[in-house]
Amino acid sequence: MKICKIKDCDIRVLAKDYCDKHYTRFRRHGNPFHVENERHGMTGTSEYITWYNMIHRCYNGNNTGYKYYGERGITVCDRWRKSFKAFYVDMGKKPFPKAEIDRINNDLGYFPRNCRWATRAQNQQNKRNNKLSFEKATHPLMTLSIFKEKK
Repeated sequence: MKICKIKDCDIRVLAKDYCDKHYTRFRRHGNPFHVENERHGMTGTSEYITWYNMIHRCYNGNNTGYKYYGERGITVCDRWRKSFKAFYVDMGKKPFPKAEIDRINNDLGYFPRNCRWATRAQNQQNKRNNKLSFEKATHPLMTLSIFKEKK
């Protein structure tokens, strides 16, 4: 019995060394890996809108935020870029209605270990242009105002 030539597919071959599923995709789309648009029933949710806007900030040159993201080389990991479901599995439901996606390191892109849900204040505090060096360390400006109050 011959097995499909697609890695990790152990189904018996139908034609051209592909199983039925991969052969059908190859025949219809010219690509055995082609997948139709996913259906998740979450279009219009706050999480979906966050995901959609994240993608467009990074890849749509007509997006008003593109100059701050895409032009700077900020990207979205392939897993999230290709699938809202994957983004939702990794990030989960927003912990509160107005939660925003926040990149922990603003010089890096959007990927699971670099993203978290945050309040607007946390997100604003984590902006690139919101940092100042003080006492041999770099701090968000809001933190420096707390230092000043303590002295």
